[in-house]
Amino acid sequence: ADRIDDLSRQATTKLFSYALGRQIEYYDESTVRELLADFDKNQRRIRSLIHGIVQTDTFQSNDFQELSE
Repeated sequence: ADRIDDLSRQATTKLFSYALGRQIEYYDESTVRELLADFDKNQRRIRSLIHGIVQTDTFQSNDFQELSE
């Protein structure tokens, strides 16, 4: 069970970091905890994790114009 929890946390943080295009910072921790709780509640389905990530304020307010330059 501990390894499943570790795997869930790693998947959540890595996918969130990838979606933001940056490293996860200390101020992202509360969002990561919320994403992880929802991920676990939804039987660890990747689709639900992706859906949760794109609905976060952090993702919604991310400035993606830097990437296109």
